[in-house]
Amino acid sequence: MTVLRSGRRVSTAQTSTMTRESLIRDILGRPLVPHKPTCLSVTSQVPSVTVRRLTGTRLKPLDFDVYPGEVLGLVGVTGSGREEVASLIVGATEPIDGSVTVAGSTYSGLNPHTASQAGIAFLPTDRRRSAVIPDATVRENLTLPMLDDFTRLGGRISRRAESRVAAEWIGKMHVRPSDPENLVINLSGGNQQKVLLARWLRTKPKMLILDEPTQGIDVGTKTQFYALLSAAARDGIAVVVCTTDGQEAVELCDRVLVLADGVCTRSLSGSSLTTAVVEQELLGLHENTEKDEVLA
Repeated sequence: MTVLRSGRRVSTAQTSTMTRESLIRDILGRPLVPHKPTCLSVTSQVPSVTVRRLTGTRLKPLDFDVYPGEVLGLVGVTGSGREEVASLIVGATEPIDGSVTVAGSTYSGLNPHTASQAGIAFLPTDRRRSAVIPDATVRENLTLPMLDDFTRLGGRISRRAESRVAAEWIGKMHVRPSDPENLVINLSGGNQQKVLLARWLRTKPKMLILDEPTQGIDVGTKTQFYALLSAAARDGIAVVVCTTDGQEAVELCDRVLVLADGVCTRSLSGSSLTTAVVEQELLGLHENTEKDEVLA
């Protein structure tokens, strides 16, 4: 295996002589400090968001609550219905049925605009096609949802005010490089994801829902991203992570719902929430899904 970093060859070795830790050290240029999930920091017994009978093409009626300060994982292989949940909640895909209650207000037909107004922030799987504006700067991408904050009389946007806020969030999120005027497409996938996270955290959402949030992100940035999501939960935001990665769910989430064949088959938390248990569930679901596809 050969490791490249910053355009140069760092090392070449037989895999039999390598460990996960040594490989990560070569990739990052430093040892990895693992993310330590915070204990459940629920700040209220009243859910931030209540989902009832949410139904999609594969997803059968699904109910769940998520609380302020909680990181809830929805885990399932592709085809389990997991991949529909986030887009159905925010109305990016029109649900067949279901309602979403946010801070006491119930909606039966959200769309991305009204979902944002209701306090739901969404980071989709395909950030390049569905989230970032590639030919716009980091500043423009970051400030987009709340341009009124920077609009003067006459409708002109204050670039100076935008740049000041963008620079503040770039620092908070450890975006590299740190130039607000850099085109967002020039950033790595992990740094693009940090810009998107900053975009929505700035709106102070009640719920942040992410679909495969660390897909295509290197191992070092992934750990940073976990820390940023945990910090958002500590600020009282209800965080929902939809993922196929069992280890990610265990490292990041307080509670995990496992989905298969469109339904929730198991809820895991506390001592039952381990990588071994989640991966065993996913392995069983994967086998069942394959059998169903063969039968179909």
